[in-house]
Amino acid sequence: MNVAKSAYDDQFQAAVSDVRRYMNLHAQKTGSSVGPSDAAWIKAKFDEFALDLLSGKGSRCPHIGPFPMVAHTATWATHQLVCPACIDPIKPSEEEDRRCDRCGATTATLHAGQRSRPGTTGVTPRTPTVVLRA
Repeated sequence: MNVAKSAYDDQFQAAVSDVRRYMNLHAQKTGSSVGPSDAAWIKAKFDEFALDLLSGKGSRCPHIGPFPMVAHTATWATHQLVCPACIDPIKPSEEEDRRCDRCGATTATLHAGQRSRPGTTGVTPRTPTVVLRA
Protein backbone atom coordinates (compact mmCIF):
# COMPACT_ATOMS: atom_id res chain seq x y z
CA MET A 1 0.00 0.00 0.00
CA ASN A 2 1.32 3.43 -0.97
CA VAL A 3 0.51 5.69 1.98
CA ALA A 4 1.07 8.92 0.01
CA LYS A 5 -1.29 7.79 -2.77
CA SER A 6 -3.90 6.70 -0.24
CA ALA A 7 -3.72 10.07 1.56
CA TYR A 8 -3.93 11.92 -1.76
CA ASP A 9 -6.96 9.87 -2.83
CA ASP A 10 -8.62 10.60 0.53
CA GLN A 11 -8.08 14.35 0.00
CA PHE A 12 -9.54 14.09 -3.49
CA GLN A 13 -12.64 12.26 -2.27
CA ALA A 14 -13.10 14.82 0.53
CA ALA A 15 -12.92 17.67 -2.01
CA VAL A 16 -15.44 15.91 -4.28
CA SER A 17 -17.78 15.46 -1.29
CA ASP A 18 -17.45 19.17 -0.46
CA VAL A 19 -18.38 20.11 -4.03
CA ARG A 20 -21.39 17.79 -4.07
CA ARG A 21 -22.61 19.15 -0.73
CA TYR A 22 -22.17 22.75 -1.91
CA MET A 23 -23.91 22.15 -5.25
CA ASN A 24 -26.84 20.30 -3.69
CA LEU A 25 -27.29 22.97 -1.01
CA HIS A 26 -27.17 25.75 -3.62
CA ALA A 27 -29.67 23.87 -5.81
CA GLN A 28 -32.06 23.53 -2.85
CA LYS A 29 -31.79 27.26 -2.05
CA THR A 30 -32.42 28.34 -5.64
CA GLY A 31 -34.92 25.68 -6.67
CA SER A 32 -32.60 24.45 -9.39
CA SER A 33 -31.18 21.00 -10.06
CA VAL A 34 -27.71 19.51 -10.32
CA GLY A 35 -26.81 17.39 -13.31
CA PRO A 36 -24.58 17.09 -16.32
CA SER A 37 -25.01 19.50 -19.19
CA ASP A 38 -25.10 18.40 -22.80
CA ALA A 39 -24.42 21.96 -23.98
CA ALA A 40 -21.45 21.73 -26.34
CA TRP A 41 -20.55 25.39 -25.79
CA ILE A 42 -20.05 24.79 -22.05
CA LYS A 43 -17.78 21.84 -22.79
CA ALA A 44 -15.85 24.07 -25.21
CA LYS A 45 -15.41 26.69 -22.47
CA PHE A 46 -14.01 24.06 -20.10
CA ASP A 47 -11.71 22.79 -22.86
CA GLU A 48 -10.52 26.40 -23.23
CA PHE A 49 -10.04 26.53 -19.45
CA ALA A 50 -7.91 23.36 -19.45
CA LEU A 51 -5.79 24.59 -22.36
CA ASP A 52 -5.22 27.95 -20.65
CA LEU A 53 -4.04 26.24 -17.48
CA LEU A 54 -1.84 23.70 -19.27
CA SER A 55 -0.25 26.33 -21.52
CA GLY A 56 0.55 28.67 -18.64
CA LYS A 57 -1.85 31.37 -19.91
CA GLY A 58 -4.21 30.93 -17.02
CA SER A 59 -3.82 32.42 -13.58
CA ARG A 60 -4.67 31.03 -10.19
CA CYS A 61 -4.91 32.50 -6.75
CA PRO A 62 -1.93 31.84 -4.45
CA HIS A 63 -4.01 29.61 -2.16
CA ILE A 64 -4.27 26.81 -4.71
CA GLY A 65 -1.64 24.24 -3.85
CA PRO A 66 -0.46 20.89 -5.19
CA PHE A 67 -3.18 18.96 -3.39
CA PRO A 68 -6.83 18.19 -4.25
CA MET A 69 -9.12 21.05 -3.34
CA VAL A 70 -12.28 22.87 -4.36
CA ALA A 71 -11.69 25.73 -6.81
CA HIS A 72 -13.84 27.95 -9.03
CA THR A 73 -13.75 29.29 -12.56
CA ALA A 74 -16.41 30.88 -14.74
CA THR A 75 -17.44 30.68 -18.38
CA TRP A 76 -16.61 34.39 -18.77
CA ALA A 77 -13.23 34.01 -16.99
CA THR A 78 -11.80 30.67 -18.09
CA HIS A 79 -8.28 32.04 -17.71
CA GLN A 80 -8.76 32.33 -13.92
CA LEU A 81 -8.92 29.70 -11.19
CA VAL A 82 -9.61 30.76 -7.61
CA CYS A 83 -10.12 29.17 -4.21
CA PRO A 84 -13.49 29.67 -2.45
CA ALA A 85 -12.07 32.54 -0.35
CA CYS A 86 -10.87 34.46 -3.44
CA ILE A 87 -14.00 34.23 -5.61
CA ASP A 88 -14.60 38.00 -5.85
CA PRO A 89 -12.25 38.52 -8.86
CA ILE A 90 -14.42 36.26 -11.02
CA LYS A 91 -17.82 37.49 -9.86
CA PRO A 92 -19.48 39.33 -12.76
CA SER A 93 -20.48 42.96 -12.54
CA GLU A 94 -24.20 43.69 -12.87
CA GLU A 95 -23.69 44.50 -16.54
CA GLU A 96 -21.69 41.31 -17.18
CA ASP A 97 -24.31 39.30 -15.29
CA ARG A 98 -26.94 40.37 -17.84
CA ARG A 99 -24.79 39.17 -20.75
CA CYS A 100 -25.26 35.67 -22.14
CA ASP A 101 -22.02 33.68 -21.74
CA ARG A 102 -22.70 31.86 -24.98
CA CYS A 103 -23.69 34.56 -27.49
CA GLY A 104 -22.84 37.79 -25.67
CA ALA A 105 -26.35 39.26 -25.99
CA THR A 106 -27.44 41.53 -23.12
CA THR A 107 -30.90 41.57 -21.61
CA ALA A 108 -32.56 43.26 -18.64
CA THR A 109 -32.93 39.95 -16.78
CA LEU A 110 -30.92 36.99 -17.95
CA HIS A 111 -31.50 34.75 -14.91
CA ALA A 112 -34.64 36.02 -13.19
CA GLY A 113 -34.45 35.52 -9.44
CA GLN A 114 -31.00 33.96 -9.60
CA ARG A 115 -28.83 36.92 -8.56
CA SER A 116 -26.45 36.56 -5.65
CA ARG A 117 -27.90 37.83 -2.41
CA PRO A 118 -25.99 39.41 0.51
CA GLY A 119 -25.34 36.84 3.21
CA THR A 120 -25.05 33.92 0.80
CA THR A 121 -21.96 32.41 -0.76
CA GLY A 122 -21.84 35.18 -3.37
CA VAL A 123 -21.58 32.64 -6.17
CA THR A 124 -24.09 32.79 -8.99
CA PRO A 125 -25.46 29.59 -10.53
CA ARG A 126 -23.26 30.37 -13.54
CA THR A 127 -20.01 29.87 -11.55
CA PRO A 128 -18.71 26.35 -12.16
CA THR A 129 -17.08 24.64 -9.21
CA VAL A 130 -14.31 22.18 -9.87
CA VAL A 131 -12.11 19.83 -7.89
CA LEU A 132 -8.44 20.04 -8.74
CA ARG A 133 -6.36 16.93 -8.91
CA ALA A 134 -2.68 17.53 -9.61
